[in-house]
This record gives sequence, structure tokens and C-alpha cells, in this order.
Amino acid sequence: MSRVRAHRGGAGPYPVVRLCRVLGVSPSGFYAWSTRQPSARAVANAALTARSGAVHERSRGIYGAPRVHAELRVQGTAAARKRVARLMREAGWSAVGRGGSAARRSPTRRPKPLTWCSGACSSDVDRLWVADITDVRTDQGWLYLAAILDAGLPPGGRLGAGRSPAHRAGAGRPHHGAGRTPSCCRA
Repeated sequence: MSRVRAHRGGAGPYPVVRLCRVLGVSPSGFYAWSTRQPSARAVANAALTARSGAVHERSRGIYGAPRVHAELRVQGTAAARKRVARLMREAGWSAVGRGGSAARRSPTRRPKPLTWCSGACSSDVDRLWVADITDVRTDQGWLYLAAILDAGLPPGGRLGAGRSPAHRAGAGRPHHGAGRTPSCCRA
């Protein structure tokens, strides 16, 4: 019936009688339905949608249906959780996620090789520095973790027996690599 109403409101090229015949409803039933007042359930759903929207807006869009339902119960509004979820879904409201799912790599897809360095840098100590930063959620809030590694060091970061950082070529230079380009990447 709503399709017929939408068509009629848009002043489409087909008469209501033909549309009712195609949809399998009687024209008198359509006209009775179009002039009928909203049902008590429709009115209650509209009021519940408004209350749910207020709770959702107060939470700055963070709350989903379970929390909105719990808040409505605290306020004294009796409604089923699934009904609240349906009304929120119909209104286009959803909770803000806690984060995306973990990245999954396809078993057939291989990581791309590094194109910014030919690989000769891996043996050059103090030539190429690699850095990364990430955030970790903890019980006390967010923790930010940064790592800076010398790509020329072997796994474990040891220089070998009898070698110290002072014995490396170029010791005493700043370790941030500002303004320097690894030799393997120079043109």
C-alpha cells in the first residue's frame, strides 16, 4: 500500500486502480488504509523511537541497542530489547565500534617487497632506521607504543663479539637519520 501511496504522491502515469490490481489489493481497501489514523502500535513505536534517539544522541552516538534499552529501562520505559534494536536499525542509528577487526591476510597473497631500498641496506649498520608507532587499549586507557630500529643490526640487535656502538663506522652521528639517505637508495 505504501508503494501505491508513494506513486500517487508523485503523480505517476498509472491510475490507482491499475496499481491496486498489480499489487493484489482492492482500491476501496487502499483508500480506507490511506485515510485511516495510525495504529496505537505505530504511535507507540514513534514515541519509543524518539526516546531512543534522545538517549542515543546524549551518548554522542556511542550507545547501541543494548545500552539504549538499558537506559530506557532506567527511565521507566518498558520495551523489548529487540524492538528497540529494530527501531534503531530502521532509523539508521548504530553504535560506534570499539575498533575494527584484526587484519587478515589471504593465504595466497604475499607481502610486497620493499621498493624503497634494494636490500643492501640490511648489512649497513647505522644507515637505515625503521620506525613504527601503534596504540594499545588497556584497562587504564590508551597506551602509545613507538619503536625505532637500526635495520643494519642482526635479529636480536647484537653487534657481535668485541664490537660496541663506538666501534661502528660513523659513531657519534645523530640516530634519527634526518637529512641522510641510505647509500643503497642514493641515485
